[in-house]
This record gives sequence, structure tokens and C-alpha cells, in this order.
Amino acid sequence: MSQGKSIAGAARHITMICLAALVLATGPLSGAFAAQPAKSTAPSEAETTPAKVHELLTLLADPKVQKWLEQEAKAKAASQSAPENVEEAVSHYFDAQLGAVRTHILA
Repeated sequence: MSQGKSIAGAARHITMICLAALVLATGPLSGAFAAQPAKSTAPSEAETTPAKVHELLTLLADPKVQKWLEQEAKAKAASQSAPENVEEAVSHYFDAQLGAVRTHILA
């Protein structure tokens, strides 16, 4: 019974340490958010997105690119579908295993 109490005490101790670490870690963040000056103008979208991201978004908006992506997705889904001859594949596997057993018995 004393071992059960020591495990419970250790778990409580670890929980308190984690809680204290969480409070200490988030405390400075809340102060940092409070210290930021309020901006009267929001940054424009061009300023917040890098040029490469803007270029990617422009490409994704292109109808030709969207059509190509749809075709690629359909082709990938078709190639990942289950093989049509599952029974045949299983049959070949069991034939190979049975042949190996026969060879072993005859040897």
C-alpha cells in the first residue's frame, strides 16, 4: 500500500511541476502581446505573403492548372485501386507455397 501512495505522490508532484512550467512558459507570452502597440492600418495582403506563395496561389487559381491537378488525382486514384485479379494473385501464392511443400516432402 505504501508503494501505491508513493506512486500517487510522485504523479502528483510531476503534475505540479508540469503545471508550473506551463504557467511560467505562457506568462511572458501574455506580457509580450500586451506590450505590442496597436496598429491603425493592417498590412496589405501583398506585404504578408512572400512572392513565391503569391505565385503559387496565382497558379492554383488558373483553370488549366486546376484541370490538370484533377486529372492527376484521378490517375493516382486509379493506380492505387485494388488489383482486379486478387483471386489470381492469391491462387498463385498458394500454388507456389504448395509446390514448395511438395518439393520439401519429396526431398
